[in-house]
Amino acid sequence: RYFGIIGKGYCIMLNILAVFLGGGIGACARYMTSILCVNLFKINLPSSLRRIESNAFYHCSNLIEAILPDSLEFIGESAFMGSGLLSINIPKKVKYINTSTFSGCEALNTAVLHEELIAIEVSAFLGCKALSNLTMPSAMKIGKSAFWDCVSLEHLVLPENLAELESKAFYGC
Repeated sequence: RYFGIIGKGYCIMLNILAVFLGGGIGACARYMTSILCVNLFKINLPSSLRRIESNAFYHCSNLIEAILPDSLEFIGESAFMGSGLLSINIPKKVKYINTSTFSGCEALNTAVLHEELIAIEVSAFLGCKALSNLTMPSAMKIGKSAFWDCVSLEHLVLPENLAELESKAFYGC
């Protein structure tokens, strides 16, 4: 089933506070909620969801909770960039944390990553200033500037079989 784009401004006009999507939805469109969804604080995504496209919840600054289904396989670039998320649990079918996915989520303090994760891409968690709780998977790649300026990240154990650690991955921590 196709789920179209919620156009810019509609969230403010409707004063949407929470989104609970029903079954049958396969993907959240780009800019689904747009930068103007300043009141959106919670999303509960359906078990049929496989993809969250790039920028879907871009700069939803009051979005503090996102319940991601186990069926989710893909989270696009900048999907939650600049949101107000407090924690995130990445489902096991998601293999990559794409470029800037959680960049600028300054309130994000916990990220639960799983063993099947292959890579955390460039700037994925850049500027997540409150990030202090992080569980790192074993064999994987950590991209350039992935955790740049995560100033609350005080203790981190990198796995022995880390495949690749790119430059400035933990710069400013």
